[in-house]
Amino acid sequence: MSHEWETIEFQGSNRLQCTKCGLMPAAPEAMALPCSDEIPQKPPMKKLTKPEFDMWLRQYPRELERDVFGAAEPPFVTWNDFTIAPQWPQSIVASTVAESGEYFVRSDL
Repeated sequence: MSHEWETIEFQGSNRLQCTKCGLMPAAPEAMALPCSDEIPQKPPMKKLTKPEFDMWLRQYPRELERDVFGAAEPPFVTWNDFTIAPQWPQSIVASTVAESGEYFVRSDL
């Protein structure tokens, strides 16, 4: 089944999202993932201060892949752990909208 893309506002930025399965690709290659008609759920997040956020990232036990979605202004930045989940948004463990002063990490880890 093919994706049907629309542009939505997500955490203050414009993002592509499939209207059928909810996929929001963090990288162009993610757009090639099959559409499943099942809307993926974003993991539960909690807000941290910048110092807490920086420490959380330093102490994270596995390597993270940083993704910057620069098509939005300001850019949306995520840190992803693809050992937890093979696709976005379930792989997000931390996020921020650049220069927003708001920092989020997964609350279930």
